[in-house]
Amino acid sequence: MPAFVRMNLASLAAAIMTAAMCITCSSGQQHFDCPLAQHLSPCTCMERTQGLDVTCTDISSMQLREVLDVVGLTRQTLWFLRITRAELSNFPKHLLEGLDIRNLIVVQSNISAIEHNAFVGDPSRVESLDLARNCLDRVPSRALSVLKSLAALSLDYNSIETLEAHVFSNLESLLWLSLYGNRIRLIDSRAFLGTEA
Repeated sequence: MPAFVRMNLASLAAAIMTAAMCITCSSGQQHFDCPLAQHLSPCTCMERTQGLDVTCTDISSMQLREVLDVVGLTRQTLWFLRITRAELSNFPKHLLEGLDIRNLIVVQSNISAIEHNAFVGDPSRVESLDLARNCLDRVPSRALSVLKSLAALSLDYNSIETLEAHVFSNLESLLWLSLYGNRIRLIDSRAFLGTEA
């Protein structure tokens, strides 16, 4: 094969590869990479098309903070963060700092209080929040008030007995709410003001 044909074929192959890379880049599809497994233990991570899916079960609050620091350094979207049976009686304000979370599940973790600034900053992009099977005795309305994108909220199987006035008023995007399994005795007539679509 003549040299100029080989050179043209090589140029054509390079042009095709470059075009393919440009098409991939211009499609806007981002690729997500989990951190190394040894840095996430005892949590696990899966790569999804929308972001990372991190699951942490039977974990201490210190271990959880260390894992979330590692995940935060990647600056990637957490499509799901699932925390089950963590030692978190009080949900601290800096736990989720620097994390872009869309779906947050924190269940069976003995949470009795959520600090007011727990979701300030990047965590405020949360679209669904599941706090089922904890020990909340009231809706943490001040902490939830910054979640302007929150569309789904589950507070199932907590210890909530009263729904106070305006308790959901700042949740402008809320479409779905579940309070199943609570022993609600009193609902203020203004409890759901501000949530009407």
